[in-house]
Amino acid sequence: MKVILIKQVPKVGNIGDVLNVKDGYGKNFLIARGLAVAATSSNMKNLEKTKEELAKHEEENIKKYRETAAKLKEYQLHLKIKASKEGGVFGSVGANKISESLASAGFDIDKSQVSLEHPIKSLGEHKILIKFGHGIETQMKLIVEAE
Repeated sequence: MKVILIKQVPKVGNIGDVLNVKDGYGKNFLIARGLAVAATSSNMKNLEKTKEELAKHEEENIKKYRETAAKLKEYQLHLKIKASKEGGVFGSVGANKISESLASAGFDIDKSQVSLEHPIKSLGEHKILIKFGHGIETQMKLIVEAE
């Protein structure tokens, strides 16, 4: 059975890919969950229009990512966290907290774009890697201060 993916499916394919799959997988999983449509002649014609729109949308996203990356490179994010007088930290700063703080500062960054090896558990200045996809990434400064 031939299907056209209308959503990205990990380890299967990207939007717009035409795949040959087993009938059961195509009907009972991909089509039933709204991840694909049958590759009929009318759907194949619509695919060309959709691919053009997706390409234009991707170009706009790449331009937006580059602009945001340039702004973030110069930006310093200040976060306050509870800490003892000796400098010991209570809790940690993770990707979720960083993305929320960036959102309140006007940046549209998802927590999945914040690349941390482990949550930050110390005061001071830290370098944070933000990955936008399409090979676009930037480093920004995070300054963790005591409340």
